Amino acid sequence: MNETKDTRRWELWLVVAIGCIWGLTESVGRSALHEIGILHHNGSILAGCAVLFFALAFGLTQRVRSLMILPLVAMVFKVYLAGLEHHPIFCRGMAGNVAFAYMGEAFAFGTLMFVTSGKRRMSWGGGAVIGVLSAVIAANVFILAPLFTGQAACVVPGTAFPSSVAGIPYAAAVAALGAPLGFRGGQKLREFGEAVMTNRGRAVWPVGAGVAVACLAVVTLVHVYS
Repeated sequence: MNETKDTRRWELWLVVAIGCIWGLTESVGRSALHEIGILHHNGSILAGCAVLFFALAFGLTQRVRSLMILPLVAMVFKVYLAGLEHHPIFCRGMAGNVAFAYMGEAFAFGTLMFVTSGKRRMSWGGGAVIGVLSAVIAANVFILAPLFTGQAACVVPGTAFPSSVAGIPYAAAVAALGAPLGFRGGQKLREFGEAVMTNRGRAVWPVGAGVAVACLAVVTLVHVYS
């Protein structure tokens, strides 16, 4: 019993750490992409990056329900950044669309985990296909956001075409690389957690807590100096 509880505990801390890094990516990613000259489809590129973090979490825990933790943690970062910028995220209904996008990405990836085998996930080709399919499904699911949030989804300027669909090639390209890397990285994280638990007892939680504090500090510093 204790071993199971301890395992679930250190896995949870590492999943939270993964969620914090994703939240950091979402919080500063757009401005970072702008700085390097990428001005269009930034949301799609970040959606592709999300697949990396989902694959990391699943590779670590091998449980679909652990994926639901990541959108919750990422939303904390979005709300925190909105507070720093005095941005009326809730008044404008934007929080609903952001949460819907995050949950849609988790739903798409989690569904694929139910229908694919471990052998396929761990091959480079299979992982890439999973990443592409996840990005495509999530982009199309986001079209439904206005039905649930009442807030219009972004469209390509001058048209009524959904930006999420227009950006599928960018999201898919990033996700095709992110998924196989994430599955392998998740296994490495599991080996790390097991080694730390064996050598130092319950010493994994400082990793998760430290990553959370560090990511919040980076978001704050980027806001202050931007």
